[in-house]
Amino acid sequence: RARADLGIPADALVVGLLPGSRLSEVRLLGDLFIQAAEQAVARVNVGGQLYRSAVLVIPCVNEKIRSLLTEIVAKRNLT
Repeated sequence: RARADLGIPADALVVGLLPGSRLSEVRLLGDLFIQAAEQAVARVNVGGQLYRSAVLVIPCVNEKIRSLLTEIVAKRNLT
């Protein structure tokens, strides 16, 4: 049901990313988390299927963190 609610295709690889709940943590480590996720996804092999992309699901505790993470993702040209 979550996939449908979020508009995620049934066959998409979904990666949950938990960068922290404090603004200072996300400022310091947010870009590093996104970079690590990009590198990990580039190497994911599930049941013989190699994934070159994924849907990152990033829960945010508040609007400030959501806004900061949106900015970080935008700077990396991710969609």
